[in-house]
Amino acid sequence: MNKQHVRDHVAKMVSAESTQIAGFVVDLFCTPMMDVAAEFGLPSYVFFTSNAAVLGLMFHLETLSRDEKRDITELKDSDTELEIPGFVNPVPAKVLPSMLVDKQSGSAIFINIAKRFRESKGIIVNTFAELESNAVRSLAEDGNVPPVYPVGPVIHLVNNENEEEAMKIMRWLDDQPPLSVVFLCFGSMGISSPLVSPFRTCRTGEEVRAQIEGDSTSPRAKWPPDLVLDYKKDFRSDNTKVMLVIAKEIENGIRKLMEGWNECGEDIKQRVKEMSEKSKVAVVDRWSSYNFVGLLIEDFMNNMHTYAFRE
Repeated sequence: MNKQHVRDHVAKMVSAESTQIAGFVVDLFCTPMMDVAAEFGLPSYVFFTSNAAVLGLMFHLETLSRDEKRDITELKDSDTELEIPGFVNPVPAKVLPSMLVDKQSGSAIFINIAKRFRESKGIIVNTFAELESNAVRSLAEDGNVPPVYPVGPVIHLVNNENEEEAMKIMRWLDDQPPLSVVFLCFGSMGISSPLVSPFRTCRTGEEVRAQIEGDSTSPRAKWPPDLVLDYKKDFRSDNTKVMLVIAKEIENGIRKLMEGWNECGEDIKQRVKEMSEKSKVAVVDRWSSYNFVGLLIEDFMNNMHTYAFRE
């Protein structure tokens, strides 16, 4: 049904002499629309809102299924360690997102999605090359993967909803000493006490925008709004026992994260700080994401000269 609506609309667009279509851009769950693009002789691009490592993981699982005839669902809770291209270290299969190894068709869906991704003319990824150099390089060197365009960080710069309340929160955060605040944003679906409920109006886009524009000094740990997470148990512990994490343990963990508890912790903090700075300049003229956007636009423009509407 949706295909027909899109087909009819595109037919009207291509019939207008003043309209030129460079291609389709589809997201994770709209790959069937690539069939409509093909009917009109148009290329398709995928907008992948997760990172390059996850994209590489999906391709790797699809390869195991196709070339090695592996049943991916058998990886669920197994002791297998996967050598995934783009990952520095082996990945224990038992920490994979459950939806990727789901026996109730979830795995098959994602395997098919990865297969369709390979049919696209390019994949736009919400990451930047400096953050995931190994993953981006691995995808670029894979001859069976379309060109990858890391154009991130992609953020929502316009938000008029609850703007006044959000600005109050932003000003309060900016008034705090550097490295003194951990902001856990659970989005509009989060349940919290009345004391912190106003923070629900502060959307992730605003937070990221503040950091990129350089008008914020407080660190924030953000939980994207309405995100459904797959809670993974500690694969190094005995998961058969019922465990309760008390408030003190959570407090200690946050303190270690913020203050550093050893040389390794300090290295992680420094690395995060460096990546934060690089994320701000990635979209600036002559930097990585800016250049990849330019390459993507160039490809779009070439499409308008190469692809023609098929009667």
